[in-house]
Amino acid sequence: MSEQPLFNQLQRFGLNKQALTQVKTDGVWFHCASVGEVVTATPLIRALMKSKPDLQITVTTMTTTGSDRAKAEFGDTVAHCYLPFDLPIFVTPLLRRLKPRRLVIIEVELWPNLIRSCVCHGIAVDIVNARMTERSAARYTKFALLYTPMLHALSHVYAQGKRDAEGYLKLGLDPAKLTLSNNLKFDRDLSAHNQQTAWLGWHDVGERSVVVGGSTHSPEEALLLKAVSKLSDVLLVLVPRYPERFDEVEELIKTSGLKWQKLSESQHLQANTQVLLVDEMGRLMECYAHSAIAFVGGSIAERGGHNALEPASLGLPILMGPSRFNNPGICQVLSDVGAIKDVSDDADVTRHLTQWLQFPDRAKELGNKGLSVIKENQGALNITLTSMLNELD
Repeated sequence: MSEQPLFNQLQRFGLNKQALTQVKTDGVWFHCASVGEVVTATPLIRALMKSKPDLQITVTTMTTTGSDRAKAEFGDTVAHCYLPFDLPIFVTPLLRRLKPRRLVIIEVELWPNLIRSCVCHGIAVDIVNARMTERSAARYTKFALLYTPMLHALSHVYAQGKRDAEGYLKLGLDPAKLTLSNNLKFDRDLSAHNQQTAWLGWHDVGERSVVVGGSTHSPEEALLLKAVSKLSDVLLVLVPRYPERFDEVEELIKTSGLKWQKLSESQHLQANTQVLLVDEMGRLMECYAHSAIAFVGGSIAERGGHNALEPASLGLPILMGPSRFNNPGICQVLSDVGAIKDVSDDADVTRHLTQWLQFPDRAKELGNKGLSVIKENQGALNITLTSMLNELD
């Protein structure tokens, strides 16, 4: 269960003593902004804990959902608190409490005061699975006086792709501090969804083909509803990205005229149900595991596209819009083998769904090509872990 908002806010001001009462010093601190970064870091943290079982691991997040995910993954085996605001007066108490050997930042959360404070306290700072989007590079260039010293202060950067590595080099990072590790997300065992939370209603799907809209934003739900309304024997499963949008999406479904159910209020699927609204967090992989086709959200809504590896790891063919700047390398390799097809409107979605539902063997073939690409690109975990262990010894 999530903490009370007041407790969260106190930690943002550096008042984290209650959350860290049993924490040992001289450990490794992982900062994961939210759910996605926690998921990415999980295999690395588990591997590090296995290699060094006595090492204290602390995870900070910035969102309640990220905190919940960290606790679900690790329970009490790691310490957790919220990252303080990026001012020395708030950051310093946390550094003095943890006294970590290293701070490991996952992907792209670069905070100037945090990094500078770590350097002042003799704490090494690594960026793991580092991303450098065009937006980030432009911002760092614009505020070079602020960010250039921060980049020089980094101990090591493990870039998730060639574009990201080149971005750091262009900003002045010492090449000796850079490793092209490739993407840690390829090394996740994404197929191991939690069977204990499996919904009973999956047994009642029958002959319907399940299409999942994963991590959706507005207007993606409306687009998918319009596309599915033109098809028969299809169950559309909508999984909005943020829980605060559950009510909004529910109202949208009501106006569509389609027969629908809400997961939190349903034990079984009705035979005529056309839309299932997943109004609970942490169920996306379960939904993908029971589906035939996936749409990955945030890609038409211009949010950069969410994690295409999740459905790809289950051998699903994928539909995505043009916005993919969060993980361009992953999306590109999946697109190159046909595992991702481009869509921009409901007509595109309807066209691809019709083809794949009419020729399911072809759809499965494309999905399997995506799965093969994932296996071919694995290895970042071993590269990153080996280097980190060398630094810790």
